[in-house]
Amino acid sequence: MKLLGTNTSPYVRKARLVLLEKNIPHTYLIDAPREPGSQVARANPLGRIPALILDDETCVFDSPVIAEYADTLNDTPILIPRTDALARMRVKRWEALADGIMDSAVVVRTERMRPPSNQEVAKLEADNITPAQRCDHACA
Repeated sequence: MKLLGTNTSPYVRKARLVLLEKNIPHTYLIDAPREPGSQVARANPLGRIPALILDDETCVFDSPVIAEYADTLNDTPILIPRTDALARMRVKRWEALADGIMDSAVVVRTERMRPPSNQEVAKLEADNITPAQRCDHACA
């Protein structure tokens, strides 16, 4: 199988870590979606990374889907509980929180790369309140 992505994507890093943690053989191909000749659009109709191409050419995309698929390929270790619904929900909730934090970080990084005169201050200020502050009791 091949994992398409870039070294700057936190979502690709997440997928890579799951594949490595599960000891799943794969080839990592640096493939920026906007570069000419990119395979990403063929692997993911949304044109985003990460995208995982299985040996039979089946395409798996979006880091939570890749993580869940990879976790089912073997039992060492089991990363997402399979039989305990509450434990599974807690892992998936932490995953959703981490993905949301990454979403915010990407917005801030992108905004800060723009010239200061073109930056949208509201995008930078909205991220001063962390998800943990918003749900300090909900994540117990």
